[in-house]
Amino acid sequence: MRSRDTWKFQTDRLKKLVGERAPRKVLTFDEIHQIYVRFRIVDSMTGTELVGASGGWLPDELSDMSEDSLWRLIQQLSHDKL
Repeated sequence: MRSRDTWKFQTDRLKKLVGERAPRKVLTFDEIHQIYVRFRIVDSMTGTELVGASGGWLPDELSDMSEDSLWRLIQQLSHDKL
């Protein structure tokens, strides 16, 4: 397993990406089941949920995605609210 294929690496990567491209958005993860990366994104100013339950991805699926591809996925999940 590559170090990029871990749940921790990919959640840290998502935190950095959302922090850079969507300031003031709160990203939370389902930390109970760390086999899949599952997250939600909420607008901290309004409390509006922008990405509900994201579904789940294996960390190695996310590691194969470029930063731009990963961001496009997040935008699709938010229905282009981000």
